[in-house]
Amino acid sequence: GDVYKRQIPAIALSQELERNDFMHWNNHRKFTPETHSLVKARLSQYIPKVWKRFCGPKLGNRTTWNINFPLPKFAQSNIVETKVGQSYYENCFEQKGDMYEFALNDATIDDTVGTDDRTLKDGDISATLLDIRDFGGR
Repeated sequence: GDVYKRQIPAIALSQELERNDFMHWNNHRKFTPETHSLVKARLSQYIPKVWKRFCGPKLGNRTTWNINFPLPKFAQSNIVETKVGQSYYENCFEQKGDMYEFALNDATIDDTVGTDDRTLKDGDISATLLDIRDFGGR
């Protein structure tokens, strides 16, 4: 109870999606029944393993475990501790009239072994420790 309240800054969970699945979600705020079933099956399988591994002693003050699940097409995935890759989007928004809307543009992906994006590409679960003290100095 109380020990976890003091220790848990966060465990952030994210699911990688195929572009068409993401666009469907973005436009309708729901998945297709097929995607919903597949994502639910995979997450039901892996979230308890992630929780068991990262909740408790592996959580420290000012840290977040950033957990990224690979595309649901991968039937078996291992949890791999990774580092943040140097992947980025050039622009996530496009102007339409006098407003800006979210636009899923192509990204520059860091494919280096040991990075979060490479691990996802290989079909494994990426677990990256983010320490707030590493952002902007200590």
